[in-house]
Formats: sequence, structure tokens, C-alpha cells
Amino acid sequence: MTYAVWCPFKVAPTREIKEAASTIEVCGYPASMERNMGYHVLVIRGIPSDSDAFELINKLPWSLRWASLQTDIGVDVIETVDKLTRFDEPEKAGKRMGFDHAVDGVFQGNMICAFPEDQSIKKVTAGGVGIMMSAPAEPFVAAVGEGVEVIEPSAVDSRLKLATELFCMSEFEWSPQAKFLSLCIALEVASTRAKVANNVVEQLDEWIAIAKSSLDSDIRDLAGRLNHLKRMSHRQSVRAFVKRALVADSNTQAEEVSAEALHLYDKRGSLVHGGQLEVGQEAPRLKEIVRMTLLSAIRNGL
Repeated sequence: MTYAVWCPFKVAPTREIKEAASTIEVCGYPASMERNMGYHVLVIRGIPSDSDAFELINKLPWSLRWASLQTDIGVDVIETVDKLTRFDEPEKAGKRMGFDHAVDGVFQGNMICAFPEDQSIKKVTAGGVGIMMSAPAEPFVAAVGEGVEVIEPSAVDSRLKLATELFCMSEFEWSPQAKFLSLCIALEVASTRAKVANNVVEQLDEWIAIAKSSLDSDIRDLAGRLNHLKRMSHRQSVRAFVKRALVADSNTQAEEVSAEALHLYDKRGSLVHGGQLEVGQEAPRLKEIVRMTLLSAIRNGL
């Protein structure tokens, strides 16, 4: 008996992944890309045991996000796993469901599920989504396979996981401004506010000690504000993170790209505080910078 894994997900409203024109595989197992009631579905077959199937299921949600980074196709990942409901009397179950044959079990088609291939299994799915632009299935499924084989989800830092989710979901925003803001937040989340240089920290400690010993309450209040200066600002952290990630991937443009990332990030303030900003080509460019930065950071374990 072999098993199949049903893995539904949604893509951004303006995108579509076409059915594969050639044979595709995930970790050596035959796979296909299907459509079912508004969902794209990655179906992986020929899995030798249910334990192997569930081991694959544990890695698929993150691998889909990895594929989103690789192929620039925003995905809304379904992480809920449905347990196959089996029928004690398959013949009667089939008739009740309106089929002229036995039905061994059912599962929710809008959830991930593993099921035996040699049995009659039916799915129930509701919902829909509009689709416009097409992309080939082969690169996307190949990237999913790479994610399963190369990336261990538990080893990826939680901040990078969240930043990747934000990147994926940015494609579901309709306005350029909302996309831009989502990408800025993704960069913020991924960046860590590292400490400034030791000599700066030492100088700040001296000033903090002086402020705390003052008889003037206003000066004493400065101690807390000075303490915040021990860490880089969000702006500094964003630039440092982009540069560090790209350098780790031997990107010769790391300095220039990190400066560009900071320039784009600085426009976030105008959008947040003023509510108005013509982002034009800034959103697509920021998206590309975030995408390659997250790929580099995850590959290199930052």
C-alpha cells in the first residue's frame, strides 16, 4: 500500500500556477499540481508508508513558503491537517453520498491530508478565488522539493519564519502602498536590533551614571532614553541585516543593495505618518530586495 499527500494552498489573487507540462517530483515521489474549488493543490503520490507521508506533511507548509521566496509567487499556506474519516460500511457510505461505488473514507479538501492510494477516498471542499496571471508548475514544485530536502523548519529562526510569512502575504494586498508597508514590516521583523560598538556603549554608560546621580529629575529621566541608544535603530538594523545576508551569499552588490534597502525603508515613515505615498516602482524593487535577503539569510542560517 502506498500513500498520497493532498496539500492545498492559495496563491495571490493575480497569480495562477499552471498544471505541469512534464513529469514533476518532490523528493523522488511523483507529484502533480491540480486545482480544486479555488485552491491550488500539490498532490504527492507513491509514498511508501503513512509515517513517511506525515513526515513530509510536517515539512510542506514551510517548504511552500520557501518556494514562494524562490519563485516570487505569493502563497497563503494551509497548515491545518485533516484526519481521514473512514467508513465501516463503504458500500452504504457510497450510496448515501450519491456514488454508484463504495467510498472508504473522506477528508476536507481545503486541508492537508494523507490517504492510501488503493482505496476509494473522496474530498469535500468549499470556497473559491479569482486567478489571473499564470506561472509554470515545474519551478514552483522543484522549489518545494528543495525546501523539503534542504531546509529544516525547526532550525529556521522564528523571526525569519514570520518575515517570510509577511513576504508571502504581501501579495494578497491589493494596493501598492499596503504591499510596500507589509514588505517594510517583513524587513523590520527579520532584522535584529544589535548593540552598537563597545566604545559607544561605554560612553553611554558614563553618561547614564551621571544622569542617574543628578538632583534634577529631568536629567535623571534622560538615563532611560540614553539606554535605548545602546542598540541600533530600526533603520541601522535593516541596512546591517540586508548587507550581512547578502555578504553571506557572496553578493558583490551587498553594500549598494543594503543602502537601497535603507532608502526604500525610509519612505515607510511618510506612508505610516502621512498616509500618502506614491510608491510606483518602489514596491516591486523592495519586494525583490526582501526576497533575496530572506533567501540568503535562511540558506546561511542567520
